Amino acid sequence: LISPITGERIPASQAAEHMKVGLLDPRWVEERDKQISQKASEEVVYAPGQSIESSLKQLAERRSDIFGVGDEADQETVIGKKMGEEEVRPAEKMTWDGHATSAESAAR
Repeated sequence: LISPITGERIPASQAAEHMKVGLLDPRWVEERDKQISQKASEEVVYAPGQSIESSLKQLAERRSDIFGVGDEADQETVIGKKMGEEEVRPAEKMTWDGHATSAESAAR
């Protein structure tokens, strides 16, 4: 079958689709082609696979409440802490209570 619009030879099974595409507004076709070419030339915004994997591992170590990491999955940690990581507390400063026996330890 020869197309009356373009003069190309097309299979008869595709004649309806060819006519539909051929009768589209030419400005719309140009705009669509321009958008497709722009999208193809855009930079990829996704992180490479290794970066995603390492980020998820770091997140999973600190969020056992979500991920349940390793053999210690049944134990939840405080959010933001790793398993086995203890909270570092500053040494409590002892205040003198007025007794002579505690004066030396309070002075340290």
